[in-house]
Amino acid sequence: MNTVHARRPLRHENAGILAVLMVLVACGAAITTWAGGDWPALWVLLLAAPLAEEIVFRLGLQQALLDARLAPMQANVGTAMAFGSLHVLLQAWPGGLATALPSLLLGRVYQCTGRVSHCVLLHAALNGAWLLLQRHAPSSTALRALLS
Repeated sequence: MNTVHARRPLRHENAGILAVLMVLVACGAAITTWAGGDWPALWVLLLAAPLAEEIVFRLGLQQALLDARLAPMQANVGTAMAFGSLHVLLQAWPGGLATALPSLLLGRVYQCTGRVSHCVLLHAALNGAWLLLQRHAPSSTALRALLS
């Protein structure tokens, strides 16, 4: 008798531990290189924005799209497009639109785990990594324009 085995889902405990480690590394590195920087902006990028945006976009929009019976991929893509569009308004083109790509990853994490806390932690880690990249990127004008 042939048995089809479903792919084993990501265990919530392991995903949470990995997310916490990523946040600690990225945020710790960002904080240590931020000497003399704008501390309120740093805390917004590492705490307030990830928390608020994931509540609005994952628990709000993505979950509403899923509840409306959209396929998970459609809900994720729609949410990522909205997330990217908001960042285009707040930042600039094309840097703002580039946020749609990590938003797809965040949506997939939400889809797999059902936990917004994992998305908040990953979002904070991604923002920390972005801060480090922005701080230590080569002085290329095009790269700096894309990142700001």
